Amino acid sequence: MKKIAPVAAFAIAFLAAGCAKTPVKTTVIDEETAVIIVPETTYETLEDYLALLKSEGKLTYEGEKGDYGLFITSVNGKENEVISSSPSSSEGYAWTAYIDFTVHDGVIYAGDGETCIYGDKTLYKASYGVSALPCIENCTYALVYEHYEYSW
Repeated sequence: MKKIAPVAAFAIAFLAAGCAKTPVKTTVIDEETAVIIVPETTYETLEDYLALLKSEGKLTYEGEKGDYGLFITSVNGKENEVISSSPSSSEGYAWTAYIDFTVHDGVIYAGDGETCIYGDKTLYKASYGVSALPCIENCTYALVYEHYEYSW
């Protein structure tokens, strides 16, 4: 019995350490690094509202359709940029959508692992492109130009 207790204590400590929550990656943003959007009325999707802003000459953007909707690749002439790429990694700068809610009408639109701070608001990295994000009146959306580095 005495031999099992230290092993059990080690296993519990090891499992607890392995289950520790990953620290949240948080970026403080401002209008130099992001385009902040606060719709005054509800639209079906954020893409619908962006199209309105584009038609009014308040914003230009380009994007690419993917499995999770339209992902923004350029805002006001500033394009995504790949610094380096290999078969096992990629680094560069890209436009990322952040939203001030994680769940809406029972659908999870963002997790809480990557956030940005704008003023006194915490915004969450969206899991979908702008064509799949609901556009809700008075919610805060940010298109953030940020550094990325991935390895696989």
